[in-house]
Amino acid sequence: MRALSEATFARVAVLLTLSMVGACAVSTPRNVTEISLATHEKDAALYDDIHDIIVQHYGRYDNEFLQGMAQRLGEQLAVRNNMNDLVVRVTVLDSPLFNAFSHPPGHIYVTRGLLAYLNSEAESASIIAHELAHLVHHDASRHTRPVAESADSMIAGPFAFAVINDQALREAMLPLIATFSHGYGRELEIDAIGFSAEVVARAGYDPEEMLELLKALKRHEEGARRIAHAESKTPSVYHGIVAFDPATDARIGQLVASAVAFRTDPVYYIVPDSFVAALDELIIGDRVDYGIERDGKLYHKNMGITLAIPKAWSTRGLADGVVLYPSDEKVFMAAFSTEADLDQPLAAFMKSYFELDNLDGFKSATFSGREALVGEARLNTIFGERSAVISALYVGENAVVFAAIADDEQHWTKNHKLITQTLQSIRPWSEADEKFLKPLQLKPVTVPDGKSLGELYKASKDSLGIDHIRLLNRLYPDGEPKPGQTIKLLH
Repeated sequence: MRALSEATFARVAVLLTLSMVGACAVSTPRNVTEISLATHEKDAALYDDIHDIIVQHYGRYDNEFLQGMAQRLGEQLAVRNNMNDLVVRVTVLDSPLFNAFSHPPGHIYVTRGLLAYLNSEAESASIIAHELAHLVHHDASRHTRPVAESADSMIAGPFAFAVINDQALREAMLPLIATFSHGYGRELEIDAIGFSAEVVARAGYDPEEMLELLKALKRHEEGARRIAHAESKTPSVYHGIVAFDPATDARIGQLVASAVAFRTDPVYYIVPDSFVAALDELIIGDRVDYGIERDGKLYHKNMGITLAIPKAWSTRGLADGVVLYPSDEKVFMAAFSTEADLDQPLAAFMKSYFELDNLDGFKSATFSGREALVGEARLNTIFGERSAVISALYVGENAVVFAAIADDEQHWTKNHKLITQTLQSIRPWSEADEKFLKPLQLKPVTVPDGKSLGELYKASKDSLGIDHIRLLNRLYPDGEPKPGQTIKLLH
């Protein structure tokens, strides 16, 4: 991997802060042998940098069985479809977001948040096959949506913090930002559905099961939006799902039906009907290492801090940072932990990190006995100049960097006081905090006769809410499980 400066690494990381909230979903399929999979060596090095950044900031989920399953599925899908020149690397990310995405030359990512929703190995194969379709079709380079079109979305807000000095890396990132935000566009997504249906069929899976998954993902999106609206939160959904109107539905149905002819005998990694059991103890939602919400506060063990969350704001935690934003997605605050020389004066660190000529107007502050510097600056970002409140303080062996930015001057003025209050709420992490911050974990349960989901939910004593449990089990808004069915509860 090419060496990145700490400043470049940290800034590029912000590009990916919320990218996983929306990537693609699952026209005519093209023959794999007609598609060039060649990647220049210099491009491969750039994408290796991007892969390392993604894993660094989202985290690789610590479950080798699930990692092995995902990697094996990717390899088998490629091999059984004659993608002999494609080196597939599939990673399950330690993120609660509901997403999967990919980037050249062969990197595919599935979050544990999406994995928890899946019910079979065939469904997992369908997600990975869809990403393979985008890779072999070179959709990242064919997609031309300007990055600026994403400027008002929850995805792009954090992008505004980014300052990428490495021009080659910047050029490689820009098309990915657009696709991470909004998918590849209707026609490319439908094209990928047809292609991936053939891919799963050649690997022995039923393409009709992929079609049912697509419909389930669409219902999940509708349910997640309704629940998030009721909770004044921003939903995490699989954004690339194409709209299901009758004409599109018929078109996709024809593509999937034609793929059935390619089906071969499967070679299962997991015994059929045992997939949900394999998800036992899968972490659901936030975890304290990457930031967990409790009673209006965010506790982030890896950063070594807690802070107050503005009322009705949402958060997205990473391995070394967090982004906060309101439902209108017009203001974003971010805090990140980064390596620092603690012998270096804080002012010198801030000038270097934010690439400022001076700190005119900055003031010293004290947060729980720790020295901090706070001020405003104009940051030259990929969306042009933006006013930002920025700050830094040393916590433990690292520096915690804070930045806040608004979409326009109106929202900047309206939220300036709230930004300051959030910054002033930063406190050091306490080991005592961890005692009541256990993450929720998935627990497969066989439904006994005469038991409703409500009764089973009460017995599980989780704090997420029954609507979320219904959504997880594809029973939203008022479905009931059948006796003998394996469902997913939390504990």
